[in-house]
Amino acid sequence: MSQATAAVRQRALALFAAAACALVLPSVLSAQDTERDRAPVASPERSCPPPPPAAPEARGSIQGTVHDERTGLPLPDSRLLLSGPGHGEGLAGAVTFRTDGRGRYRLCRLPVGWTVTLRAEHRGLLGPTASIRIPSDAPVERDLEVYLGEPGALLGRVRDRESDETVSGAAVRVAGMSVETVTGDDGEFRLPDLPAGDYVIEVEHLAYGLRRDSVSVRSGTAVELALGVAPRALAMEPLVVTVDETRPIWLERTGFYRRRSRNVGIFFTREEILDEGHSRLSEVFRGLSGVRLRNGRVVMRRAPRSITSGGRACPVQHFIDGQAVTLAAGVDTYLPEDIAAIELYRGPSETPMEFDRRRAACGALVLWLRARRD
Repeated sequence: MSQATAAVRQRALALFAAAACALVLPSVLSAQDTERDRAPVASPERSCPPPPPAAPEARGSIQGTVHDERTGLPLPDSRLLLSGPGHGEGLAGAVTFRTDGRGRYRLCRLPVGWTVTLRAEHRGLLGPTASIRIPSDAPVERDLEVYLGEPGALLGRVRDRESDETVSGAAVRVAGMSVETVTGDDGEFRLPDLPAGDYVIEVEHLAYGLRRDSVSVRSGTAVELALGVAPRALAMEPLVVTVDETRPIWLERTGFYRRRSRNVGIFFTREEILDEGHSRLSEVFRGLSGVRLRNGRVVMRRAPRSITSGGRACPVQHFIDGQAVTLAAGVDTYLPEDIAAIELYRGPSETPMEFDRRRAACGALVLWLRARRD
């Protein structure tokens, strides 16, 4: 065997020794691990064992966390692809590891003086390649990122299973992550900016104990949960999950769905507008109680001052994407297919504070446009 061939073989064996030192630990979603590749978990929970006598120079290590690039949240059960000198090129020749339940990893028994490449993968999405030199036996800290696209959200309400009353003060969190909130007086909760993936959600309350359920979050999608909890002595009903793929996450962030749930005002979604087959936007408002159109603008009917004076028209304040505007040409400036959602408030008592009640003395019409958002 030539010296060059022996050197290549020695390097390849040293790299495989890094795989041998990784410890296999249970994942947060261990029930799903049986369906996945059983790559070793490169765990930082314990120190790397000492290198074997045959490879005293293989005493370097790399450690860090794999994050979602957009939200910064750790990504448990991500794959790590490690390659180095004498071990092929690209992904095909890489040694594979997995991060632990906190998204952390540690790779050890790496030869000092080597430059290796490391790349993270989560749910089939690859992050950028990192080139890392092992200068000494001191651990090299290197965090890795994977871009998972537009984040999703978990939202919903916690209710008492027997009385159907809302439960306030319940802790709602994602297991294994520093993502947590507490339900308000109305039992509602919201966990925004979650990377797409599978999670275990936990609901805990002093009077109801702890409940766990699995849920999947899709990119750019709000997942609505109906959580029924019961005293500890009673069996829990299954988690009810509603995934509305037509519910844009950006519209959720504007507060549209929160305001609509209060049943104050008139609301239209894009689907409701298109289902009616309107060719002009002004047709949406025809026939609404207390509403009329004047020169293409929405106005409110007001009660007559006397028997002979008749009613007077009171123009509403118009808003486009939350900003007050003047629609000189009326609402037909836009086509029905241009609209993502509509909010109509018929007076200052209905108009929310975010739409400036002082200027909306006769009410407010809020148009949310689809342009550059879908």
